[in-house]
Amino acid sequence: MQPAWVNRALLVCAAAAACLALPATASAHSRTTTVALDYHLTVDQKPRLLEVSILDGDRAVRLHVPTGHVVVVLGDLNEPMLRFDQGVWVSESSPTAQANRLIGRAGSGWHKLSGGTMYAWHEHRLAPPPYGSGRPGAVARWQIPVLVDNRHATIGGAFVRVSRPSALLWLGGVALVVALGIGALRFRPVSGTVTAGVGAGIAALVAQTAFSLRDSPGGHAAWLSIGISAVVGAVAAWLLAVGRGTRRAYIAGAIGAGVAALTLSWLGVFLHGAVISALPAFPMRLVCAVALAGGLLALAGSLSVRVEAT
Repeated sequence: MQPAWVNRALLVCAAAAACLALPATASAHSRTTTVALDYHLTVDQKPRLLEVSILDGDRAVRLHVPTGHVVVVLGDLNEPMLRFDQGVWVSESSPTAQANRLIGRAGSGWHKLSGGTMYAWHEHRLAPPPYGSGRPGAVARWQIPVLVDNRHATIGGAFVRVSRPSALLWLGGVALVVALGIGALRFRPVSGTVTAGVGAGIAALVAQTAFSLRDSPGGHAAWLSIGISAVVGAVAAWLLAVGRGTRRAYIAGAIGAGVAALTLSWLGVFLHGAVISALPAFPMRLVCAVALAGGLLALAGSLSVRVEAT
């Protein structure tokens, strides 16, 4: 029977691993845990005085209108949808505003959304076309009509197809590392398990932070997610520091199990070309692969140590 201290440590560590998954789940309102897409969106057409950027996994638009100008964003039916005029207003009679979930039920008049000069919203007209075979590059265009001081203009750009990575190569590499690591764990099960758990935890923190920095539809970092991840990492590090002997392997295994479960929501980085993170695509895939392989190794190592201790 395991000491009570071990059971308590495992319980705390499992709770910590669950907390580590919370940032990804809590932030799902903006991009529904989407971490990668097949397309990247560009902006190459806009009125000179406007600042336009694409956010939120290439599905949201952020528009900044200088003070003193009035801009009306038109919907699918060429109806007024948003108005930037001493604040940001939404037309409650706009079908496009309802489709973009800017309003609930249809009504009449204008409803104020913000008192500033910048606003970001989910825009269904940025939904990319179905992925097809062919060379990477611009494959289609998107456009949003606007009125700038009562003059017709257009905000537009292109859907740029990004080559998909070799999922077989990445996931096969993870499987190979895990297989070789399990063989090495037979010689140093405790230290090897702890090393794998620490590596998985660090990689998971880096990945979670990189995803969170691109998570907010308002274009700001999701600091709550980053803060929770940092606290969880500190708790896990403390548990490993105070643990002794095989107990450290049990704790590392619990950390690895939590990290491995969390990386399941990141598998899209191995399947799609455009990764939605603060890091470039290749380093992000590498970090996620380290987290997955390290997590599985730590879990396997803790199970082997448990068997030897009985």
